[in-house]
Amino acid sequence: GFSSEEEDLTFPEELTTEGHTLGTVVSESCGLSDLYPTSKYPDARVDAYLFTPCGFSANGVIPAPGCANDSSASTTHYFTVHVTPEPQCSYASFETNVPARQTGRETADIVEQVVKIFRPGRFSVTLFEAKPTADGFSSGIAEAKRSSRMEAIKGYRRVDRIVHDLDG
Repeated sequence: GFSSEEEDLTFPEELTTEGHTLGTVVSESCGLSDLYPTSKYPDARVDAYLFTPCGFSANGVIPAPGCANDSSASTTHYFTVHVTPEPQCSYASFETNVPARQTGRETADIVEQVVKIFRPGRFSVTLFEAKPTADGFSSGIAEAKRSSRMEAIKGYRRVDRIVHDLDG
C-alpha cells in the first residue's frame, strides 16, 4: 500500500555503487532512457551499470501501460543492452520484447533510435514473429518486414537478408 507520509527511499547497497550511478548517467545522456520513457511507462524499472575500466550494461523491465498491478508475464516486457568497447573490436547489443504496437511506433522507429544511440560501423537485426493472435495482433514484426524504412536506415545500406519460417 501507499502512505500519505513522505518516506525515505532506501536502496540495497549494490544499487548505490558508483557503477550504478554512472550507468544511470550514461543511460540518460546517450538517449537510452528515452526508448521507453517513464513519462509513458511510469512503472518501468531500469538497472544500468558502467563497468571499470570499460563496459556498460542495462536491463529494463517494462510493464504494459495500465498493467502495473497485473503479475501476468504476458504484460511485462524487457529490454537489455550490453556494450563492450575494445580498441580493435567494440560490440554493442540491444534486445527487447516490447511489442511495437505497445509503444505506438513501428519496429523501424526503435531500430533507428538504437542505431542513432550507438552509431555502429555496421549492425544486424534479428526479428522473431509469432503467428497473429485471436485479436489479430502479432508482435508488429510483419509490419517491419514489409516496411521500406527497415530497408533504408539513414547512413546504412542493407547487404543481406535471411528469412527462416519455422513450423509451429
